[in-house]
Amino acid sequence: ALPEGGVGGVAGHVGSSYTLHVSNLPPDASALSLSSYFGQFGQVSPGDVRLMYKDGRLQNYCFVTVHNANLPMQLLLDGRHLFGPVQLQVGVARHQASPAPPAPPA
Repeated sequence: ALPEGGVGGVAGHVGSSYTLHVSNLPPDASALSLSSYFGQFGQVSPGDVRLMYKDGRLQNYCFVTVHNANLPMQLLLDGRHLFGPVQLQVGVARHQASPAPPAPPA
């Protein structure tokens, strides 16, 4: 069973919503694939994933909002997140930049 409440002084309880800063994205990451991956920790739709672009190219980070999380944030932050061939780096989003517009179709 997972412990209730925040762990190690980090706020967040089971059932809370968290916005995460996720980095080390592979170049083929998509809102759909990331929402599917983070959906194992709570409710995440593709609209809850804000991919960041610069000059029409996907940056190596995004923001993901997990609603009704099924574990405390500290356990989510401490986990190893293998996403395809890479390990994602997951942290608490301190502030969010406005999402860049989607890249033009290739």
